[in-house]
Amino acid sequence: KSGVYIFSADPSRGGPPYQSMHYEYKNQTSPFYSKAEATIGTTAGKLHTASDWLDMDAKVLSLWFYGRVTNDANQKMYVTLTDGASKSAKILYRGDMNDVREEQWHQWNIVLQEFVDKNDIDLSNVSKIAITFGDLPGTPATNTGIANFEDIRLYLNKRCFPGSYPVGDFEPDCDVDFYDFAILAQSWLTIEGQPNYNPVCDISVPHNGIIDENDLARFCDYWLWQEVGREGWTSMSLGLGEDLYASPPPSGELAESTEQSQSDSKPESQPEEEPQPVPGIWLVYDGNMFPNPGDEITVYIHSDPLLFAMGAAIQITGDANLTAAMGEADCNSFGWDTDWNTDPYIDPDGWFIINGVSWDATVSGTVGYFKFRYNSGIVTISFTEDTCAFDHQPVLFSLLPLVFGDPNQN
Repeated sequence: KSGVYIFSADPSRGGPPYQSMHYEYKNQTSPFYSKAEATIGTTAGKLHTASDWLDMDAKVLSLWFYGRVTNDANQKMYVTLTDGASKSAKILYRGDMNDVREEQWHQWNIVLQEFVDKNDIDLSNVSKIAITFGDLPGTPATNTGIANFEDIRLYLNKRCFPGSYPVGDFEPDCDVDFYDFAILAQSWLTIEGQPNYNPVCDISVPHNGIIDENDLARFCDYWLWQEVGREGWTSMSLGLGEDLYASPPPSGELAESTEQSQSDSKPESQPEEEPQPVPGIWLVYDGNMFPNPGDEITVYIHSDPLLFAMGAAIQITGDANLTAAMGEADCNSFGWDTDWNTDPYIDPDGWFIINGVSWDATVSGTVGYFKFRYNSGIVTISFTEDTCAFDHQPVLFSLLPLVFGDPNQN
C-alpha cells in the first residue's frame, strides 16, 4: 500500500530544477507494510543501470531520505535486493528511526556484502530493488507516512564511511598510512589472549589469531589507500530520469581559527616553560646552498634514534624538480628491509614520501636520500606534518626547512 510520485513542491537536495521521489505509505490496515519496487536494467521502464554490480566493482549502495514530523517512527524501513534467481535480502535501517520524522536529509549507506551475507544474493545479476516501510506481519501504523528519496547511488571500491573502512585502516581515518602501520607494529607477533594482541590487526584471510606476515602481506595490498572523490562514483536513479539527480553534499565545513596575542614578558610568578623535545630526524645537506641553474643536489635524511619504520613526507617549493629518491632497489643500503615495498610515492603537487621498515629496529644515521634539480630562484625543502617515524614510539622530526638559491639571482 504505497504510492510513488514526483511533486514539484517537494524538497530536493539539489534545489530546482532537480526533484526527489515522493513516497507515500499507508500501513494502518492489513498487511501493515508498504513496498515500492523497481526492476533493474538498461531497457525502457527499468532503472538505468546494469544488473552486474560485481563487474562494475560496486561496494556500497547509498541513498538519501527526507522525513515528516507526522511519520510513525515505529514503522521500520528496509532496502531489499532481489537477484535473477529470485533470492531476496532485506536490510534494516540501523539508524534512529526518528530520522524519518525529521524534515531534513539523511544519508543511508549499505555495504553490498550485507546482502550477500544475508541470503547469498548474486551481485552479478541484480534484478530488483525495493524500499519498504513496516514488517510482514506488521503492526498497524498510527497514520499515513510520507518520505522523499533521492541520490540512490552505487559507490565503487574507494568509498569510506563508518562500517566500510578499507582493510588496514586501523585508526580509522579513511586512509592506510604509517599511523596504521604503527598500530600493526604494536601487536606484531602477538597471539590472541596476550596483552598487546589487537584483533582489528588480524586481517589475514582466514584469521589465524596471530599478528604475523600474513597480516602484513594483506596490509601491504592496501598501503597508501586513499578515498577517491566524485570521479569514482557510479550512480542510478529510481527510474525517473535525470530529475532525481542532485549534486553531492559539501565535503565539510572549515573550522574557524582564532589568534590570541601574547605579551613579550612573563609575570614573575609564572613558571618557566619546560624545554621543548629535541627532534630526532633531520634533513641534511652540506654542500653549496647557492647552486647554479641545472645543478643536481642530494639531500639526506638523518635519524638519531634507531628506527623500525619511517614515512618521510617532503615538500619541495620553488623552481626545482625531484630527480631521484630512495626506493626498493637501494633501501637496503640504508638498513631497511628489502621485502617491504619502499618505492617512493611522488605527488604532482610537489611533495613525495620515502618509506622503509626494519623489523629489528636497527636503522639510524643516514636513513634515506633524494635528489632534485635546481632551476632558479629560492627553493625550500622541508618535512610536512604527514611525516611519521617510530622506534616503537613516534619520533619527532625537524620542521626547519633547507633553503637554496640567491633571492637576487635573475
